[in-house]
Parts: sequence; C-alpha cells; structure tokens
Amino acid sequence: MERSKNKKSTFLYFLVTVVILGLTFFFLEQTIITDVTPGYYFDPLTLSNQMMVAGIIVTLVSIFSGFVVRRIRLSINGIFLCIILGAVFLASLINIIMIPRVQELSVRFMDGTFNTIRLELPNRMRLTAIMALVVNFSFIFFVVLVLPNHHSFLKLVFFFVASIIILTFIAIGYSIVTEWDKYLTIMKEGYENSTQVPASFFNNRNPYASFLLSSQIMLFFIYYLNVKKKRRYFYILLQIPLVFAINFTFSKTNLLLANFLVLLVFLHHLIMLLVKGKVFRFGLELFIALILIVGLIVFRFSPALIDTKIALYLRRTIPDALFDLAPRSFEARKELWYYAITLIVSNPITFIFGDGPHISRYFYHLRIEQEISGAISMGFGDYHNGTIEVMHTFGVSGVIIYGLIILFVIIMLLRRSKTDRSLTFFTILSLAVFLFRSQMESLAILLFKSEGIMASLTFVMPCLYLLRKSHDAGFGKEIQMKKD
Repeated sequence: MERSKNKKSTFLYFLVTVVILGLTFFFLEQTIITDVTPGYYFDPLTLSNQMMVAGIIVTLVSIFSGFVVRRIRLSINGIFLCIILGAVFLASLINIIMIPRVQELSVRFMDGTFNTIRLELPNRMRLTAIMALVVNFSFIFFVVLVLPNHHSFLKLVFFFVASIIILTFIAIGYSIVTEWDKYLTIMKEGYENSTQVPASFFNNRNPYASFLLSSQIMLFFIYYLNVKKKRRYFYILLQIPLVFAINFTFSKTNLLLANFLVLLVFLHHLIMLLVKGKVFRFGLELFIALILIVGLIVFRFSPALIDTKIALYLRRTIPDALFDLAPRSFEARKELWYYAITLIVSNPITFIFGDGPHISRYFYHLRIEQEISGAISMGFGDYHNGTIEVMHTFGVSGVIIYGLIILFVIIMLLRRSKTDRSLTFFTILSLAVFLFRSQMESLAILLFKSEGIMASLTFVMPCLYLLRKSHDAGFGKEIQMKKD
C-alpha cells in the first residue's frame, strides 16, 4: 500500500511539474511572439486570458509548494538567494509601474547622430509585463527552491531528461520522414541557404538546432550519471544521430558547440583513463581519434584528394560558405547589440533598473523601427545576447546580481565537488557552454522565453541534482520550516 502511494505521489509530482513548465513556456512565449518561436503557432492571448493563465500558474506553484512538498528546507544559501530574488522582483515591479506612458529619448543612431525617438507604453503592455514578471519569478522559485525539496526530486530529474531525449529523437525521426529531400539535396549538391535545411516541426532551423544542442547536453548528463557503469556506452552511441542532426541544420553557434562538447567530454574520458592507470587503452583511443580527425582534415582541405567521394561529401556538408557567413553573422549581431545598448544608456533609470520584461523588448523593437524605416521584423526585437537582454530588462544592477549569482553557483559547485567529481565537471562544463551560447543568442538563466529556459535547464538540473545528492550525503546546513 505504501509503495503504491509513493508511486502515485511521484506521478502527481511529475505531472504537476510538466503542467507548470508547459504553461510557463506558453505564457512567456506569448509575451515575445516572433516568427521563430513556438509562441508563433498560437494567436496572441487577450489580456483576460493572460490573467487567467498567469493565475493558474501562480496557483499551481502555491498549491504544490504548500500541499505536495509539505515542507521547504532552506539552507543559508537558499535564504540568501530568496532575499536577492525578492529584492530584484520588487525593484522591477516598482520600476514597471513608474515607467511614464510616453517618453522621448535622445538616442545615438548608427551614423553617429543623436535623434529623438518616441516610446509610448500602452496600459495593456504594462499589465502584461507585470504578469510576465510574476510568472517568471514564480517559476524560478518553483524550480530552484520547491522542486529539490520533494523526496522524489532525483527521479523527477531523470524522468524529465529522459522525456526530452525521447522527444528529441521523435523530432529527428519526423524531420527525416518529412524533410528527406533536404537531406538528399545537401548530400548531393551541398548547403546553399538556411531555408533549405531541416527544421523538423519547428518552423526555423535555429530553435531546432538549439533544442538539439540542449538535448545533447542532457544526454551527456545521463552519461555522467552512469559514468561508472557499462551502459554509459549506449548513451555515447545515442550522441551520433544527435550530432549529425545538429550539423545538418548549419546553425553555426550550435554546430560549433555540439562538436566542441563532444571533444571536451572525450578529453575528460582520456584523462580518467590515465588516472585509472589504463595506459594502453588511453593510447589506443587517442590514436584512433587522431587518425579520424587528421583524416577528416586531410580529405576536406587537401587539393590532391579533392575529387574523392569522401572529399566531395565533406565539402558539401562542411561548405566554404559556412566559414564565410560566420564573420557576417557576427557583424549583424554587433549592430543589434549597438541598437540595444544605445537605447539602454539613453535613460538613466533604464540604465540602472531596466525596463522590465516584455516592455524592454517592445521598446527595443520600436527603437529599431524608428532608425531603420521599413525594417523587417518577425515580432519584438531579438537581442542575440542574453546579457544585454538582462541589462535592458533589469538594468546594470540586475546584470551585477546576475553575474554574482553565477559566481556563487560556481563556488558552491566546487565546494560540493567531493560528492561526485565527474558530475561536478560536467555541470561546470554545461554552464560554460550555456554562457557562450547566451553571448550569441537571447538566452538567460530561467528567464524570458522557453528557448532560454530550456537551454539553462541543461546545467540547472545537473546543478540541483548534485546539490541534492550533496545534501543527502550530509553537506550543508538547513533551516526547516514545517507547514501547518
């Protein structure tokens, strides 16, 4: 009877978590609907419907916290984090309420001249921004402080990661079935442009590639959970279709990070072989890897082998155009960063406290439109840099706190590394990958939109998993607050 009750409790725990996660993703996407996000598949919600969805999310988080978890265990670090997040929430809420309905700002344009731009904030958007702030911080509270306190948290992490990986292979299978002609064209004729690459059931290659990369990192998480077991080789084999799928999207940042991640994990594996004294196996695997890498480089770039089938295939799947596009893509991002930064510094209040979620993207969108007449836009502006988005949303004070929290997490991981050194290495590696991604895309830790939250979960989940294991092993002090 007790075992059946525990299974029902675990299932309810998983179900409620999925519902809260799905509703939060849906709501946040509605606040930044663009042509390349899942929110584009739905019509914008009315204000009343936004209130209803936001109310459901906050209610579910409250009920789950009060009646499912039963008690919340807070360490000194947890209390400190609550105070910081509470202060940021209140400052941002007050700032959103105080933003004038109409502003005229002197902003420096790309040609060096200063021009007056007009920013008008409708009341509907102010209310949406407040709801987005409440939903986002409720979600952070739920993920970081509530979930880890459930007795089945470690099982939930595994179920969640496994579900994402299964969904990823469904996405790859769907892409192969419905877009096989694109794969054939690339293999026969090579890459030409971004519209002729697979995107699965996403309507753009970039979110598809981002989702694949997040899944790849989560698969490595499962690998490190089983790093001392033979089944770990199975998870390495599963990496092969994932890496191939990412490479066929030709999404430069995701492609680079996917292959670099494989290389770093392999190097860590080699180091572990040396530590264990398996010198022969270390030499053999290193030799095979070098032969493979050198062979690919020789076939791809050697003029003497240019007409071989292998060389032709490599030139089609790793085209020169991919290398040529990278600098131009970076220059285009620099322009977007310039538009955002010049808007941020034009207003002292914005510079210190930001403009709040939803409003910041809307003002950024208006600023671009007023400089570039007839600018092509797929919705509210995309910063292509998570740090700049954090700065425009919460100001320079928010960026400082954001950076300090990241530093705090790294220090805490290092202090808990004795629990599982391999998992600590992976968690720090996944954090480094996320931080690099966030400098090229609009990704921030558990903030703003589904793509950024999904990307940040690739290190947040392993981090919370490691800290929970550390706590169960006796590290850290806690303050227990029993619910009545």
